[in-house]
Amino acid sequence: MSTIIVFKVDNKKKREYIDIGYRYDIASGWDVSFNYTLNLAHFDWQISEAGGRNHYDDRYDMAEVVVRGNLLSDLNLLFGANTSTYETEFKTGFPSSNMSSKSAYTQLDYMLSPKQKIIGGIQLNKP
Repeated sequence: MSTIIVFKVDNKKKREYIDIGYRYDIASGWDVSFNYTLNLAHFDWQISEAGGRNHYDDRYDMAEVVVRGNLLSDLNLLFGANTSTYETEFKTGFPSSNMSSKSAYTQLDYMLSPKQKIIGGIQLNKP
């Protein structure tokens, strides 16, 4: 004798996303850009009538600023920084979760020829 249990999963998902960016020319060959990204998610599901409903809400924010420009005709500089936060909240039975990170970076690139470029950089992260 075998028993097969079939669960009917009733779920609802909702996702929202926004990305806003702006670039500004500082001087000839130099610009700065700003960017902000927001992701929102809501997930609601139920496996069985007796089990109750499960929910979670999710939010991810990221902001970044980048400056780039020409030091010499074949030498370019880029530096920037970003910050991000991630939050998840379960409505039943689980603790909420929060994470954040920050980073700063710089990069130099040099054109050896029209088809060859050397790129070097460094990045610092704070988890």
